[in-house]
Amino acid sequence: MTTRTGCGDVERLMLAGEDRELSPEERRLVEGHLHGCGRCRGYAADRAVIRKESAAIPWPALPGEVDRRTRRAVLEAGPAVLRTARARREALWGA
Repeated sequence: MTTRTGCGDVERLMLAGEDRELSPEERRLVEGHLHGCGRCRGYAADRAVIRKESAAIPWPALPGEVDRRTRRAVLEAGPAVLRTARARREALWGA
């Protein structure tokens, strides 16, 4: 981050905070910016509504056979597969 935090920077941090815990410095930047920026407060409120409404949508159930085969494959592959999947997710979306 630069010393001046703009709306785009804060929006990116708010989105990142939906997937991971922000560092204390990042939280201070966001909170300080929100204190003086109505536009970003509105954005934060909109994101809260989106998260709430999205959480209320039920996930579709997998067909039974797909679910069983996937669970069996993950169990048979062991912890290495889970570590690899976690590393891939973190590389794509950040730690």
